[in-house]
Amino acid sequence: QGELTVQPYVLNGTDRYIRGTVSGEIDHIRLRVNDQLYAKSTIKGNTFQYFASDKINSATDKVELVAYDRLGNIITEQSVVINEITTTLSVNKFVLGGSDRYIRGTYTGNISYLRLEVNGTLYAKAGVKGSPFQYYAVDKIKNVNDQVTLIAYNENDQEVTRQTVTLEQTVTGTVTPLA
Repeated sequence: QGELTVQPYVLNGTDRYIRGTVSGEIDHIRLRVNDQLYAKSTIKGNTFQYFASDKINSATDKVELVAYDRLGNIITEQSVVINEITTTLSVNKFVLGGSDRYIRGTYTGNISYLRLEVNGTLYAKAGVKGSPFQYYAVDKIKNVNDQVTLIAYNENDQEVTRQTVTLEQTVTGTVTPLA
C-alpha cells in the first residue's frame, strides 16, 4: 500500500524535475512518457524528484509516474499534469553603422542560449542569464539587405523560437544650413 502525490510539471519552465510526495511502502518510482518506461528513481524520506526535461517534449505527451515497493511490485500509478510556458522572443531593430554593437531584446519562457543566423551562416552560441538579452553582432551583419534571424534554444539544445531581425542603415552626410 502507498500513495503518490505529484505536483504539476511545467514544460519549458526552469525546474527540470517532476516533484512530489509518497507514503506507505513505496520504495522507488519510474517515469512513463507515451508508454516508454524510464529508469527508476529512489525515494528520499517522503519526497521524490525525477529528472524529466529531456523526456517530456510536448504538453500533449501522456506522462505518468509508476510507484513500486522494494520487491518491484507496482503499488500505484499517477498521471502527471503538464502545464506549458509559452516561449516568446522580441528583438529590437539593429542599426548598421550605429553606435550599438549588439542586437538587444527580451524573452519569456525557458531560453538557455541564442544563435545568430546571417544569410544562412549560423554563428556561435551566446548564453542568456535573463531578460533582457544582448548578442554581439556588429562583426556579423555587413549589409542592410542581409537576412538575419535570432534563434533561441532550451537547455536540451532544442530550438524553441526564432525571430527575424529588422535592419536599418544609419544616414550619413553633411548638413548645410540655408543662407
